[in-house]
Amino acid sequence: MRKSVTKRTPISAKKHKPAPSPTPKPKGAIQHVVIIVKENHAFDNYFGRFPGVNGDPNLATASDPPSVDHPHDHASWLERATGAAKEQYGQPNIPNYWRYAQQYTLCDKYFTAVAGPSTPNHLMLIAADSPIINNPHY
Repeated sequence: MRKSVTKRTPISAKKHKPAPSPTPKPKGAIQHVVIIVKENHAFDNYFGRFPGVNGDPNLATASDPPSVDHPHDHASWLERATGAAKEQYGQPNIPNYWRYAQQYTLCDKYFTAVAGPSTPNHLMLIAADSPIINNPHY
């Protein structure tokens, strides 16, 4: 009878890969994202004079407080977008918004996706989709 001899290595002698160390949390990791959306205001209305942005610094200064609250429907939006007088606030009028812009990110190329009411644009911002909103004007 033939005996088979196999060289055996004790389990404790085998080389094991060390367990990976836990990935350290990066310093300064983003923990929260806050998006401030100011409805019914164009970028230039608030930040046209902000240093380094693609804005129009030559608009008339807006009255503070505003002299009128325009209707928020689509027809009124179109009227204002195509010929209404355009005005802007300066840093003294909205100091907290300017402080946010100085400290954090300011988007000077963000445009609404739906020329209409607020809810569809809020949905587009967070979900990149907007269902039909049945909101008749009566």
